[in-house]
Amino acid sequence: MSEFQGVGSTTAPVPFSVQLTNCPQAGGVYYQMDAVNGYAAQPQSVVNLQSGGATGIGVQLLDSTGSTIVPMGTAQTLTTNGSLNYTIPFQARYYQTSSAVTAGVANTAMTITMTYQ
Repeated sequence: MSEFQGVGSTTAPVPFSVQLTNCPQAGGVYYQMDAVNGYAAQPQSVVNLQSGGATGIGVQLLDSTGSTIVPMGTAQTLTTNGSLNYTIPFQARYYQTSSAVTAGVANTAMTITMTYQ
């Protein structure tokens, strides 16, 4: 709670990755992230939390360096390496969406859609 100083403030990002195994051989591989529970601030790609927990915040997905927001609902190119296994590195952080923040469970859900061409 102490990290939130007003709308638009964020917590330090936490790295994680999505592991893909035995993917089809393809010339182009793309992924798209979408919010399951809708958007708290769509221009900033901030997704809503699941209901029944914390309020006034959402989750923002960043690239592996933490410097670029991953745009929700837009296909992103995955660099292929000739392998059938991929790792997609991300970072995620909480983003304050309202002047009032309440404590509680702060989980969300996103879907990832893979396209192989």
